Amino acid sequence: MDKFEIVRYEVLKEMKERHRIKHNEQSKKYRENNRDKVNESQRKYRENNRDKVNEKKREYYNKNKDTLNEKSKDYKSREYIKCECGSTIRKDQKTRHTKTKKHLLYNQMEKKTF
Repeated sequence: MDKFEIVRYEVLKEMKERHRIKHNEQSKKYRENNRDKVNESQRKYRENNRDKVNEKKREYYNKNKDTLNEKSKDYKSREYIKCECGSTIRKDQKTRHTKTKKHLLYNQMEKKTF
């Protein structure tokens, strides 16, 4: 390759990248503006091609069985605790839970009783 071909290749590569970004933005806007239409077409596709969809799911599962099982074990091994408000929550979500309506209402009710 001479210098001209290299420069041309780089320019084309850059143009392709800009077009890809612009196309992605337009697609995102379309999906946001036509959410119902997109959901309906996806639902129809899944109904009409149920066998294809199930086969793809099966292939994906068989291909990634080890990682999926590992993630499942990690998810199942999380530690759960009982909150003072009566909720059962994961230990790593305690701070998030303390901001919920249920917990805040419990704290307000507890303050009124004292």
